Amino acid sequence: MKIYTALDYAIKRDGVKTVKERVQKYQRDFKNKGMPVKVTFKPVGKAIPARIYQSHWIADCECGGAEFVDYNEPVFFCWGCGNQKTNGAVRPVLFPRNREKIEAKILERPVVAKRGLDDMAKAESA
Repeated sequence: MKIYTALDYAIKRDGVKTVKERVQKYQRDFKNKGMPVKVTFKPVGKAIPARIYQSHWIADCECGGAEFVDYNEPVFFCWGCGNQKTNGAVRPVLFPRNREKIEAKILERPVVAKRGLDDMAKAESA
């Protein structure tokens, strides 16, 4: 088991190599559905704290939404509100300084094996 990040989803589920490419893919998908979303990739605004939820690093938006985040590419874009507070600019993400210790402690907990699920799906159900 591991603690999953936005990069894990970018690679495994979205077929791209970076978090930025994942956001760009979603941006294209929304545009193709007739819902263009403005995204600017220079982080602005107050940093959003990251937290672990069901073995995933996420960050919460003021609008009530939450998104996966990654410590190597600490940017946040909320698909719920389109980062309205920053006019579509990504926001910085603040990870705890002791992130690795937190992850190690969480990974010590027992996880009930769920047949037929991949590791990412098992983490979601933990």
